[in-house]
Amino acid sequence: MINSNNIIKTRISTVKLKSEEILQIDIIDDQVFEKKDVIELIDAAYKLGGGKKFKNLINVGEFTVPDLKAIKLSCSKAGSKYKIADAFIIHTLSQKIIANF
Repeated sequence: MINSNNIIKTRISTVKLKSEEILQIDIIDDQVFEKKDVIELIDAAYKLGGGKKFKNLINVGEFTVPDLKAIKLSCSKAGSKYKIADAFIIHTLSQKIIANF
């Protein structure tokens, strides 16, 4: 992870501290979002907020989808320890179906 002030770059995403309450997460196109990517986002949220909880604005890259392990971790107590809520910007029908799941 590369940290430049209020921005952290991970394997497939960029995490920005947009305000005192909001993290913006931009995920690149055409990826499979894996459990290790969720772990990187959890670590980034901690590094940017020092343990504070955030509202996450997640811009999912076009044709990027999560695998089942990533979904399970993201929805778990451990995966939610630094988040208040998630809002997704999605680009495809398959992303919409997975987001609703």
